[in-house]
Amino acid sequence: MPALVMVAALLTGGLGAGVAMQRLQANASDYARVLSLGGDPSGLPGESPQGSMELSYPPELVCVRLSDELDTGLWALSPLPLEASACALDTTVRPSADFPSDE
Repeated sequence: MPALVMVAALLTGGLGAGVAMQRLQANASDYARVLSLGGDPSGLPGESPQGSMELSYPPELVCVRLSDELDTGLWALSPLPLEASACALDTTVRPSADFPSDE
């Protein structure tokens, strides 16, 4: 019986880590998309990331890298570092003359 409780606790902790990672990845994608369109990511719904955010601008892209730490529940004993990154095409960099015209 104690082994079953331990396995259930580990599975619950792993599921929580997976959900936190998916949420961080979704936030990174949203931030990259909004920044690529010249918007302000502070207006996005939901909570802002508690960790750090790094921006980089490779040619014609906006890249966002979010870092956070999972330190709740079982992870309070040994916090788990999480990182997620996403890039989006930077539409604010390209002048409109680069796009083909319909004429």
